Amino acid sequence: MLPVWSPYRRVLDRRSSSLPRAETLIVLIGDGPTMASETDRAVYLQWLDPDRIEEYVEAHETVPEGVRDAMRRGGVTEFEVYVRGTVAVCVLEAEDLDAYVEAVTGDPAVEEWERHVAQFKEAGVDVDAPPDEQIPFMESIWSFRP
Repeated sequence: MLPVWSPYRRVLDRRSSSLPRAETLIVLIGDGPTMASETDRAVYLQWLDPDRIEEYVEAHETVPEGVRDAMRRGGVTEFEVYVRGTVAVCVLEAEDLDAYVEAVTGDPAVEEWERHVAQFKEAGVDVDAPPDEQIPFMESIWSFRP
């Protein structure tokens, strides 16, 4: 599967597939050749509205510069969004995850963007939640580094 949006490439795999919401989704991210070794990595999910997946994908063709600026201020070294069925997986690498959260939490451009894409989602990032609950980061339970 190719990323929907990344600062390095913009490719979309439009093959039809679906992952029922009731299934367990396990995301395993290891240190690969494209991931920096001295960064914090985080993964989170967004559950998409099945009737608005295309709109969610199309919105990511023009991620606002203000959002990109906040990500740069937060030390992001790589950010990718993958979509399969109604699930969007967000993979984030930053120099310091706490600095990233501080940079994007309360940023007007990020809030506007998240409110815009919220119309295409059933659950995920929630800018109205308390600051430490806005991004639903997953817990890493296993990794492999040869």
